[in-house]
Amino acid sequence: MKDKVSVAAVRYIKSGTVIVECNSRRDAEKLKTVVEALKKLKGRELEMANPRFMLGRIDKELTPERLIKVLVRKNGDLVEACEGGVKSFENQFKERFRKRRRDS
Repeated sequence: MKDKVSVAAVRYIKSGTVIVECNSRRDAEKLKTVVEALKKLKGRELEMANPRFMLGRIDKELTPERLIKVLVRKNGDLVEACEGGVKSFENQFKERFRKRRRDS
């Protein structure tokens, strides 16, 4: 295989299956093509929901739009993972809710 595939993680599960997480969709497609060509291996793409994460101690005056701009500026790797640049990241980012502090 001449093309290199960037792998983020490899996990083994009880059934003996190996889960390979690639750094981009393009790398995942390359890996899938190679696996299908080998005939000795079977592979399939896992359907996963968009990851969620919780940010703590966010200023209540910070708007969702400003929060996205701060995340983009400070986390270039998040933007690169979206493979569509800043606009793609902005379209995928959704603020679900804000919890109020207990003492307020």
